[in-house]
Amino acid sequence: MSTKFYHGTTDSHTALKAGSWLTQIPTHAIVQAKKRAQEKGAAAYVLLVSAGDGDVRKPIDADRTGENRDNDLKGEGWVWLSTIELPVIECLTLSEAEQKFCGASNMLGL
Repeated sequence: MSTKFYHGTTDSHTALKAGSWLTQIPTHAIVQAKKRAQEKGAAAYVLLVSAGDGDVRKPIDADRTGENRDNDLKGEGWVWLSTIELPVIECLTLSEAEQKFCGASNMLGL
């Protein structure tokens, strides 16, 4: 079974390398993209990928970085790591991602 995942970044990749952090919540990817863009002074992108069960795994303590060192990985069931390179299905600019995943029209399913 295939699942949609999102990745917030400052690069418009055509593929995500193995070991990339993924989220199942698009607004979480938007926040990450904004944070990274502000830190780097670059444009923000939200990437959409699709992965099968064997293509992702749950992160472990050894996977933590300075960015997520204090996060409770057990409490973040929506966070995953890619185990293989994943093709990017859709690359959205920040404004495109916000329009698609935020606001009343998204909540109403329009």
